[in-house]
Amino acid sequence: GHGGPGEALLSTGLDAIPDSSPLIGVKLERLTADGDLEAMEAYAASLLDAGPVAAENLESALFRMNRAGIPDGHPLIRKACARLAEEIDGDAEAATYAALGLDHYAALERPGAATPDDKRGPDIIAAEALPPDPFAQAFALIDGSDCRYTPDDRLLLFGNSLACGGMERVLAQTYRHFAAGRTFEHVDLALFNYAEGQPSSHHRDEAGVRREDIELIEARSPAGSLALSLPYSLAGRAQRLDDYIREKRPSVIHAWNDITGVLAALCGLAAGCPRIVIHFHHTSVMPLSARTAHPASFPSIYRRLIKQPGISTIFCAEMAARDYANWWSLPFSDAFRTIRNGFDWPDMPDKAAARALLGLPEAATIVGTVTRFDPVKQMDRWAEAAIAYAQRDPDAHFLLVGDGPERADIEAAFAAAGLANRSHFAGRIEQTEDYYAAMDAFWMTSLSEGLPTVCIEAAAAGVPVIAFDVGGVRETVVDGETGHVVAPNDVNAMVSQTQALLADDQARAKLGAAGAAFARAEFSFDRYIAELTKVYEGQ
Repeated sequence: GHGGPGEALLSTGLDAIPDSSPLIGVKLERLTADGDLEAMEAYAASLLDAGPVAAENLESALFRMNRAGIPDGHPLIRKACARLAEEIDGDAEAATYAALGLDHYAALERPGAATPDDKRGPDIIAAEALPPDPFAQAFALIDGSDCRYTPDDRLLLFGNSLACGGMERVLAQTYRHFAAGRTFEHVDLALFNYAEGQPSSHHRDEAGVRREDIELIEARSPAGSLALSLPYSLAGRAQRLDDYIREKRPSVIHAWNDITGVLAALCGLAAGCPRIVIHFHHTSVMPLSARTAHPASFPSIYRRLIKQPGISTIFCAEMAARDYANWWSLPFSDAFRTIRNGFDWPDMPDKAAARALLGLPEAATIVGTVTRFDPVKQMDRWAEAAIAYAQRDPDAHFLLVGDGPERADIEAAFAAAGLANRSHFAGRIEQTEDYYAAMDAFWMTSLSEGLPTVCIEAAAAGVPVIAFDVGGVRETVVDGETGHVVAPNDVNAMVSQTQALLADDQARAKLGAAGAAFARAEFSFDRYIAELTKVYEGQ
């Protein structure tokens, strides 16, 4: 997929990004992906030798340099740590790095850490310099605890936000269902982040929720030994969650993804919640690409948690479940339960009517996507494929629904390729039925996915999907029957499959009909709720 006209245009655009831009992480990420360690070091060095650099960019540089394989004792890492301490005017040995989740790097500035002439060797230095597992003490405090409250008939759903995303959409629909039903007498929703009118509230209407219905798990001054034993950046939130659980006394806590799962388990076990469900919606690529050191502790944490009789782990895709079992160094077993996401499928609009409503050309070939414009979605690869496909099909148009930090760069790439009039950027849309209906083919170019909701939605709309073979994609696309799966980052294969598909109206119609039948049968909301309810009941 590299080397095409789209790749060249995007590389030129990335070279023009100033060092003050928050998109420097994208530049570093591309150098990491290309495996060019020398170029990575050279760019990081030039960044650090320049003028003032925002703290978040220094944090991003630290993370990318570490993931690229630049060793912890390298002068660049040490220099970035020192600059970060200056930028946020804090104590590098204490709360400064911990507040940003950089405990890993903070250790390098402590006495006994590496120096350029150190003779102890990198492995010994790392073992001596790095702090102990920051969660171990917290779990030690609750081991053997027989604390139990008398639970109310209450479900607590605990997630990150209601932002635009497949996991957040399923969380919103799950809350709406149980809040309106009779399974529980009370249903509560707690989130790390939520603000009306902001991206964090994107699925608010789908959840049927009001601001006053949401408990924000914001930082609160730690008071108990459990919170004080956690990393600084999590202690305040843990304190608030612990207080909230003890106040509400839920019979079931359902946490969505890794870090919310860790905190729900810690606080729930400490308070005495009888059932805690931790729900994963991606592969391990996502937590391992986080900018904090916390995920390094997750395998040992979850090996401990999975043995607890009151804790259940569920995964949105079997591929994700197997990937997590491998990451946690555990044999795959019934403990890694898969429950596929489910949806209430609406009737889809007519294609001609949808195009007329959206102002799209009726006779054009339209390739589309619904996405977030951030690095994990690899929209630069999508643009590269579109630019290449446009050279083969002069009537092709491209419909991109979604928003995010990389959107302006992707729009610029289309414009530079002369495709400004053939690319349609719709922004963030809540009701996407007309947009799917307007498409002839759907592309997904992600680096990682759990169970990609957009592939299921496209299939349900009768749109053939062509997607990179990552995560649970093969659980949403039956290769050759409902769409096509191509090797990760193989832009040429994506373009060729699309060209062949769109040149054969009969084959496209056959794949579209098969996809609609598959999605509506395998991903129904009723099936999802029935399987989830069994987990809540301990079955």
